[in-house]
Amino acid sequence: MPTPAAMLLGAAGFGLALRWRTAASMPLTPPHPVLGLLLGLAEDVAIAALLVLVASLGRIALGAAVGCLSGLTVLHIAWGEALIYFGHPPRCADIEVGTQSVFLVRTFDFQALLPPLAILALAVGTVLVASRVAALRASRATVIGIGLGAALLAMAIRPAIPVPEYYRNPTFTALRLWRCAASNPVAVAPGATRPTLPSTSIRELMPSVPATAFPSPDYPLAYTPSPRGDAPRAPVGMRPNIVFVLMEGVRAHEVGAWGGRFPGLTPNLDRLAAQGIRFARAYSPGTHTATSEMGDWFGTLAIPESILMRSWPQVPLSGLPDQLRANGWRTFLWMHNADTSIYKREQFYIPRGFRMIDERGFPTDDPETNWGKSDKALMRRAVAAFDHLGEPFGAMLLTVTNHMPFQVPSDAVSRYPIPDGLQSDMLARFGRSSGHYGVAMLQTIHYTDEAVGAFFAAASTRPWFGRTLFVVSGDHGLPLSPPEGVAGPHEMAELRHRVPLLMFASWLQGGEVVDDPVSLADLPATILGLLDLPGLRCGPGIDVLAEGVATASRPVIGWNDEARQLTIASHGWVYHATVGDPVPGVEHPIGDELLVPTDPATAAEASSRLGVLEQNRRWARVYLEVYPWLVTSGRAVLPPMSSKTTRRPRRRQGRVSRRRRDSA
Repeated sequence: MPTPAAMLLGAAGFGLALRWRTAASMPLTPPHPVLGLLLGLAEDVAIAALLVLVASLGRIALGAAVGCLSGLTVLHIAWGEALIYFGHPPRCADIEVGTQSVFLVRTFDFQALLPPLAILALAVGTVLVASRVAALRASRATVIGIGLGAALLAMAIRPAIPVPEYYRNPTFTALRLWRCAASNPVAVAPGATRPTLPSTSIRELMPSVPATAFPSPDYPLAYTPSPRGDAPRAPVGMRPNIVFVLMEGVRAHEVGAWGGRFPGLTPNLDRLAAQGIRFARAYSPGTHTATSEMGDWFGTLAIPESILMRSWPQVPLSGLPDQLRANGWRTFLWMHNADTSIYKREQFYIPRGFRMIDERGFPTDDPETNWGKSDKALMRRAVAAFDHLGEPFGAMLLTVTNHMPFQVPSDAVSRYPIPDGLQSDMLARFGRSSGHYGVAMLQTIHYTDEAVGAFFAAASTRPWFGRTLFVVSGDHGLPLSPPEGVAGPHEMAELRHRVPLLMFASWLQGGEVVDDPVSLADLPATILGLLDLPGLRCGPGIDVLAEGVATASRPVIGWNDEARQLTIASHGWVYHATVGDPVPGVEHPIGDELLVPTDPATAAEASSRLGVLEQNRRWARVYLEVYPWLVTSGRAVLPPMSSKTTRRPRRRQGRVSRRRRDSA
């Protein structure tokens, strides 16, 4: 057994080096780094002192102490990797997913573990060398004194750090996270508490919908859509197929049509954006793929504290599938080139009448990565599957290649040429993990773009192509710094939520751009309007292609589970706030507010900032307090018998509204 002083020295050095490496590899440096590192150092020393004292009690106690030390070391390394991966201390929803064996296996990257293993080896070597230095021998009383002093120091520092989980010894966070992951999400979710605000206050999130359009206070999200004027429509008599192409981790920042700085990185997405309708400021409702899937199909926003699909797979919902089915759509297919079990997708989709195909249905010789079959294999199999579906059909293709550890499959035709010096510059500025993955992500984005191009090339030869509306988007952004770096929290939040979004069909007028902020949760209402289908709509989303929809004061809401950060984009402004843990009967505590103007006109309106800030705070309260309860209590649906409506007469197909402009 090494000397007590050597053990304390090794624990202190290991903890400091590991935290330093973790903080340097994260997209945003955690707040209060000096105090944070001191807090972590004090907790490490206090725990090491306790283990040293236990080890001195006998052979059995020594074995227990060694086992405990080994487990804590593994936990410490895992916690650091989780902080780097998520970009923030992981929350309940992340732990629910991240502790599954399939997730751990498929995100595993041995190279990423080399730095912490090297730090561990250095710490062990330090302990072995120090144990031979006579001057470092210490009595039990000295160890007790050091341990108590370190514990008192940690207790004094912790209140001064707003988010101490970044730096704390993971021993103190493990119990909370374990309880979170092991508990029944339904029992602890915010939907279990009835809001103090009236349920109809949710309509404040839809200011463009007239009060007279809401037919029932018991179902406050159901509304009658306004006339669409000369907004675009599907051709008379056509019931188009609807195909979502949802791209894992592809964010707007890198895509050329949305201002990406790397020429030729996404040529196929750029071409589709020019030929279709491009949404310049599209936001994901959350930071989990499942949340964006539900936004596409059902127009739902994220539910703080949980992942709706996983926590409430049988929750009643009204959206595209039921309304399309009521109007003659025959088949619904969800298709993915990886595993379906992470978000309990079978429990969600199959009872709703979906067919499901995942990697188990692909030929064994298809190219693959850690995460499953390649995106190009997905696209090839999708075209073949669509050939056998009864029309009109609805389908979703969910890619996976652009996911850490960012492996380019063997069926790639080309690799994006990384500019000279970019990789070394990224490694120098962001460390091995973020720097390496930031460059690797460019390669997998290029590959996913190539797969999308291959899909459209093959689909264009099929008879169903001309009868199909394609909706292509990212699911959410990844917490990785772009090559030019991240200036602050606003840019990081934009990276997490802003995604490319476009609609393409051979019968849609191309070259149009929607400039106002929109959400993936707007897609059901927009598609139903585009198809000119009758009946009520349901959800906070609106038809963003409709004529005369005033969106100047409309909130587009995004929720980041990992950071507990709320983002609200509106015309001219983006609001960010950190939300504290909910307290029963008390408003959600909101802090770290940031209000960012998005154009020079609003930036000059300094006098209006206070009013804009108060409006966003109100939207935040309504969303956090009312929306989760409405959804989880089954009230975010259409009123009974609402589908029995009379079909509206079609109007002529026209150009898009005044809020859009022709692309240059």
